[in-house]
This record gives sequence, C-alpha cells and structure tokens, in this order.
Amino acid sequence: MAKRNTKLLTREEKLEHRENVIKLFLAEQISVEEAMHQLKLSRSSVYRICDRYVQGGRQALKHGNEDQPPSNKLNDKQRERILELLEVKYADFQPALAVEYLEREEGIKVCRETVRRLFRQISPSEKTSKGGVPHRLRRRRQRFGELIQIDGSPHRWFGEKRPACCLIAFIDDATSMITDAYFCESENTEAYLHCIEHHLLKYGVPVAFYSDRHSIFDAVIKDYNGESNPTQYQRVCAFFGIDPIRAYSPQAKGRIERLFKTLQNRWPKEFRLKKISSIDKANAVIEDYIDQHNRSFSLDASALEDAHVKLQSKDFESARRVCALWHPRKLSKQLTCRFKSSQLQVIAQRRMTLALQPVNIIEYSDGRLELLWIHVEGNRKKHTLLSFRQTTLDQVPEFNVYETSKTVDARLDKIRMSEQTRRINWINRRREAAEKALEEREKEVKAVEQKAEAGRSAE
Repeated sequence: MAKRNTKLLTREEKLEHRENVIKLFLAEQISVEEAMHQLKLSRSSVYRICDRYVQGGRQALKHGNEDQPPSNKLNDKQRERILELLEVKYADFQPALAVEYLEREEGIKVCRETVRRLFRQISPSEKTSKGGVPHRLRRRRQRFGELIQIDGSPHRWFGEKRPACCLIAFIDDATSMITDAYFCESENTEAYLHCIEHHLLKYGVPVAFYSDRHSIFDAVIKDYNGESNPTQYQRVCAFFGIDPIRAYSPQAKGRIERLFKTLQNRWPKEFRLKKISSIDKANAVIEDYIDQHNRSFSLDASALEDAHVKLQSKDFESARRVCALWHPRKLSKQLTCRFKSSQLQVIAQRRMTLALQPVNIIEYSDGRLELLWIHVEGNRKKHTLLSFRQTTLDQVPEFNVYETSKTVDARLDKIRMSEQTRRINWINRRREAAEKALEEREKEVKAVEQKAEAGRSAE
C-alpha cells in the first residue's frame, strides 16, 4: 500500500485514512508492520485502536479532546480585560515586560505568546528583519569580576516632557549582572567615582574596567613628551591596581550597549507607572530595579571563583577617600591655599616643614573637605591629614566654563530653562508696570472729572 502524506490531509481525511487502514488490518489484507508504518504508531497502539474501533466504530477513533476548548483558553471576560490593559495602560510595552506587569500589578498570569498575539490584534504590523552588520561575538570572561564594562547612556529616562539625563552603569562581562547604576544630569567624573566606590564596597576590587576613550578615562592634554597628569579615574584605578582598558568602538563593549537598549525600553515605562519623575527619586529606588533586572537577565559564570579582591571593613574609609575628588594645591609660606571661593589655613606647628609643600584637597560628594599631605619619612611614604580653618573669600565664585561633548547638552538645557524663566519674569514685570500705569491714569481721569463736577455744582 502506498504511503500517503498525512500532513497535507484535513482532519476528516486523516480520520478516513486511519479507518481504512484499520479495516484492511482487521480483514487480514495487510500485516501489523504495514499498519504500524501507515499509522505511524507502535504495535501496542495499533492493537489498542483496533479494539476501540470494534467497540465504538468510527467515533472511537477521534481524540478525546477533539472539539473541546483548551484548558488554558482565556474566557471572554478575561480576554477583554487584558485587551483593555494592553490598549490603555501598557500600550507601549514589549510583550515580555507586559507579561511581568500583568502578573505583578494586575494578578493576571498569561504567557508571552498570547500577549504578543493580542498586541498584533490591536495594531497589526508587518514583520521587519533586524538590520545591522553582523560581527564576531567575543567570548565571555569566565570569572565574575574579571572584566567590568562601564559606560553612560544619555536618554529621556523620565518621559519626553522631562529633560534628558544620563544613566551610568557597570555590568559584569561574565554574568551580565549590573553591579551598580546611578542617574546624573550628564556623564561626568563624579558619577563614575560614585559607582566605583559602591562597586568596591559591595563586591571588592575587580581585575579590569572596560570603557570608551572619553577624556574622563584618558587625559587629552599632553606635553611634548606625550605625557600628561592622570585623570581622577586613572588615579583611582592606579591606587587599587585595576587595569583600565579602553575600547576603540561601541561594538567592542557590546554587552553594556545592549544593556542600555534593554533598559531604555523598560525603565522609562516603569518610572511612568510608579510616578518617578526626577533623578533623586530614581536613585532612591535604583537598587530595587537593579535586583529585579539581575533576577531576570543575569547568568551564572563559567568558573565558580570570584575574581574580586574583597575589602575589609577597616579599609572602607580609605576607599571612600580615594574615590573622592582630589585637587592638587601648593601651600604658601603662610600655610594657606585657595579652593573655589574659600581659603584654607593649615593649623600646625611645623611651619618650616609644611611651607611650599604640595598637598591634595579631598572633596567628598556631600561637600566635606579634607587636606592630605603625602610625604616621605625614611623609606616609607606617609599620608597625613592636616587640620585647617576654612574662610570664605569676597570674590566672584568660580564657574566651570569648560564643557565636553557629554556635558554640553545638560549645560545648554540649564541655560535654556534659565533664559525662559528670565523672559517670563521680564514679561511679568512689564505687564505689572503697564497695569500700574493704567490704574494711575484712571485715577487721574477720575480726579479731573470729580473736580469738574464740583465746579459745576458750585455755579
């Protein structure tokens, strides 16, 4: 008997084909092996359906679930509820993110493919192929902490009506786990030092940082020998023995680039639902969002060994001091130095020893200052914190007028907002002056009319 392609048959044709094969087998016109081959069943299954056919006829050959609704099918009320939520509340969500929020916020558990079909029903669209140039992927590192990719992502994280800000993120190459993240107005040194400090205190010292080639990570101004003073980032890396690796293209550090693409599709929507509309509010809850992301997307490292060097609790204060901003100064003969709009006067007895000595002013994120003197005693380098008195100078405060390509947008946004405020204030003052002049004019006219009326009454 010729083999038939049952994949192209309808349900009724398949049922008829099965019945014909069973009739031929029961009439002993074909062997059990031929029946097994035609029905694509085992020997025991052939005998079992033959017994069912003898007892119940053709209807017994149908599957028990045929013409029955699936057990996991959504009822009409539930389907309408999900459609309403997808159209109104979660309209711009991706299917995976919508599934999470339907279960977490609405108590509706549904699979991702069902949500994807409902989205297509709401707004049908043709499938588009992914563009881009294929490139060879780099193998992940094996140990957690062996390579930490760092970068910043300017984006309108709090909605199109809010000004853009920057998210600084650290991601481990071996596990794709976010180790730290921080929102700031623009990509700057202070934000990176803040994240480095948090990473060191929580996980320890990693082997290497992988960044781009911005001036934050490598000094741009060099002397005729090609040398330059290290940046704040380079100083911190050198102190802890972290190898600063710089990439030549965004594709080289593609793991953090893909992370930002994922976060830009998810976090702004979550911030909108949670009514988080400022940098301070986002930084207050960012740890929860980091943990949530790591539970969903992080992987296990190939090697169990942790490449971090753990810091002891007694080293935390020193680590915070190193991760603060250091400003080099030189003491005068009167043991004074200037910092911004203030003057620092060292309180010490060793005037001749400290005079004209180089020092470092350490500026913490909370505005606290320390004065550090690094000197050599014998064969050892010694770090001494100096006591000082701070006084404010009567002068114009210093302004940082030098901006980079990553900070100029934030500065221009501030200027634009202040310009709008200045124009509004100017318009309001002009309007108030006009209204006041009009009131005075009306009072003068009214006084003249009253005077004329009094003259007519006297006559």
